[in-house]
Amino acid sequence: MRNTTKKVELAKKHNTKVIYCNVPETQILLHLSTEIDKLYNYIRKNAGLKLSVEDAEIARLDFISAAKVMEDLIINKANQMDFKNVNRSGLLSQVSNLSQKSKRENNE
Repeated sequence: MRNTTKKVELAKKHNTKVIYCNVPETQILLHLSTEIDKLYNYIRKNAGLKLSVEDAEIARLDFISAAKVMEDLIINKANQMDFKNVNRSGLLSQVSNLSQKSKRENNE
C-alpha cells in the first residue's frame, strides 16, 4: 500500500490504530496482532458455515486467554519496575462489551 492517500483514508476509519514501533519486539507483536485479526475475522465470518459455532467460540476464548496472559505480563512487569505509564485498568475486562458491540454492528 504505497498510495499515501489510501493510507490516510484508512487512518481515518474508526477502528484504525496508527502505531509507531519504538523497538523490534513491538513490530513482532504488531505483526502477530494483524495475523490474529485476519484469522479471527475468518472465524467470525465462517462460524456456523465452514466452522461449527462451538469451535468458533473455543477459538475466541483461546485468543482472549492468550491476550490475558500478555496483559498480565505487562502489568506485572510494569509494577515490578515501578513503571507508571502502563494502562492497568484491565482492558480485557471490556472484551464482553466489545464482543456485544461487534455482534450488533455485524447485524446492522
